Amino acid sequence: MKPISWVGVALIIAGIVILSGKITYTRDAESVAVGPVELVTKRKSAIPPALGAVLLIGGAGLMVMGARRR
Repeated sequence: MKPISWVGVALIIAGIVILSGKITYTRDAESVAVGPVELVTKRKSAIPPALGAVLLIGGAGLMVMGARRR
């Protein structure tokens, strides 16, 4: 397999994982400091499924390009 095909495979795998909803990230939403005490609100979000779809399509395109290019 050519290197461009390996990149395509990696993108397809990443797209499938993102579409399954297994990857989340946490970010700080609000922070309040009262004297020596600081309160932080954290929000858990998932990566948008549209990004997974774009990675799948891009990976498939790279696989086709790798197969055609000789």
